[in-house]
Amino acid sequence: ARSAAIPIVPICISTYYKNFNLNRLNNGTIHIEFMAPVMTHLEPNAHLRKIAAALHDSMGKKIQEIDQDDVTT
Repeated sequence: ARSAAIPIVPICISTYYKNFNLNRLNNGTIHIEFMAPVMTHLEPNAHLRKIAAALHDSMGKKIQEIDQDDVTT
C-alpha cells in the first residue's frame, strides 16, 4: 500500500464462530463494518510494524464493539 500510494481500508466482521452450525440452513447474521482508510504513504518514515500493530488493536476494539451491539440488539 505504501509503495503503491493507496490507502489500507480495514474491514471488521462480527464474531460468528460461536453460532455457526453446518447442519442449519440459516446461521444468523454477520455484521461487517469498514473503518476509515489508513494512508501509510503519507508517513514515509513511520515504521510499518508499528502501524500494523496499531491497526490490529483498533480493529480488535471495533470487532468487540460490533459483537457487543449484537448482544444488546
